[in-house]
This record gives sequence, structure tokens and C-alpha cells, in this order.
Amino acid sequence: MTTDDNPPTPPLLTRKGGTALDWPTESGMADAILEKLKVRRKKKSRRRMVAGAGVAMGIVMLWAIPFVRQTGSFSAPVAQSKAIVLPDGSQAELNAQTEIRTDFRYGRRTVDLKAGEAYFSVSKDADHPFVVRTPQGTVRVLGTVFNVRVSPDQPPVVTLFEGSVAIENDHQKSIRLAPGQQVDATDQTIRTLAPHELEAVIAWRSGLFAFDGLTLAEAAERLGAFHGRTIIVAPELAQRKAAGNFPVKDLPLILSALETAFSVQIAEMPDGSFRIGSR
Repeated sequence: MTTDDNPPTPPLLTRKGGTALDWPTESGMADAILEKLKVRRKKKSRRRMVAGAGVAMGIVMLWAIPFVRQTGSFSAPVAQSKAIVLPDGSQAELNAQTEIRTDFRYGRRTVDLKAGEAYFSVSKDADHPFVVRTPQGTVRVLGTVFNVRVSPDQPPVVTLFEGSVAIENDHQKSIRLAPGQQVDATDQTIRTLAPHELEAVIAWRSGLFAFDGLTLAEAAERLGAFHGRTIIVAPELAQRKAAGNFPVKDLPLILSALETAFSVQIAEMPDGSFRIGSR
């Protein structure tokens, strides 16, 4: 047996043109290590993305749940009224072709009324005013019963039956009403109505159309809005006034009564509209 005084040197140390540091690269170990690091980074990135998505979804849910539960849109179709109960227990009745949007989130009590007519019976809540917003002004109350009618390009006509309301127009001018009073859309003056006039304001809730106090032009506008029809009155007849109550859904009956009372001629046009003119 022979012995070698000099033990063999590891190949990597004696390989020409290389060192021990070249071995991880040449053997593929370095690439494997780098690949594992990339996989770990991707997994961490995915976990972060999932966690971020979860947080975002939670935020969306926190916003969406009260939005779905405490906001809404309600409307009454042509020639029909509709009664609804609002999230705070207040009640609203919508006249035909009236739409409201409501927001009762986080203590709000806001109703948007763009056009049409609505009767409100508001639950009392001293800490949260009930607000009806119209294109030409805002009605603010705490607990009361009132009627709001909005016509195109006119301030709202507000009639108060119980409680008190403050009406604010676009110029921040505030008008306060007492029960039995109405603010006029023409000049924003306050009128005190007689009992029969108050009944006429909300006759629509009983299915009636009340002519009391209305000009032919005003009556035509309201009847047209209720039935989804256009009714045009000749200028010379526009300011004449009628009287009486009629079933609001019976448009032919109402038009016939107008013809008799005013000796006018009413013609239905090919487009479905009506023209009221002199005979």
C-alpha cells in the first residue's frame, strides 16, 4: 500500500480557467435559487393584491349597503297616484307623473322633487330636518304636513296643513309658513287659504280635479301633466276661471264640461294633443 503525501485537490479548485465561485453558476444551482426567490416574491405580491382587493371590497360594501337600503327612486305613472312610506316613517303621496329620489343615509332626510306634485306627512325628528329639494328652491321642515307642486321653470307652490316650514329660494331668501298658508309661485307672496281652498289643493288625493281658483291655462297644464297629454289654450281664453270638481281620470268628461261652461271648442289633434279655442 502506498500513501500520497499530497491529498488530491478538489476539481473545482484545480480546473483551468475557473474558481470555486463558478460552480454554482455552471451547475445550475444559482438559477434554481433565483427561480425560488422569484416564486416567493410572486406569492407575496399575490397575497398583497388579494389583501388589497379585500380591503377595497370591504370599503365598497360599507358604502353600498346603506346606499341600497336608505336611498331610492319612486314614481307615479300616468293618470295614477302612489302612496309610499319613507325609511324614517314619513309618508308621501305622489300625484300622477311625479318622481322623487330619496336619501336617508347617516341621518339625512332628503327628497329630490324635480317636477310634479307630492303630499308629505313628516315624522318629527328635531335633530334631523326633512328637506325637499326642487330646481327652484328648498323646503325645510322638522315634522309637518304639507303639499308641494313643481312646475317647469317656476318656484315650488307649497301649501302647509300642519306644523311649520321654511322655504329657501336660489337667492337664499327664507319664507316661513303657518298652517293654512300657501306661498304663490308667481311672486313668492304668502296667501292664507280658506278651508274650501285647502281642500281643492289636495283634491287629487281623493281622485278629483278641482277647478276652484285656477285659470284655464293652469287647469290645462295640470290636466295635461296628469294624463300625459298636451292641452293648449287659446291666449284670449287663458285667464278665464272655472269652478267645480270632477273625477280627474275622466278627461273626456272634464273637457266636455269646459266646452259647456265656457262655450268653447275643444279639438283633439292627430298627435293626441288638445286645443281649446273660441267658437
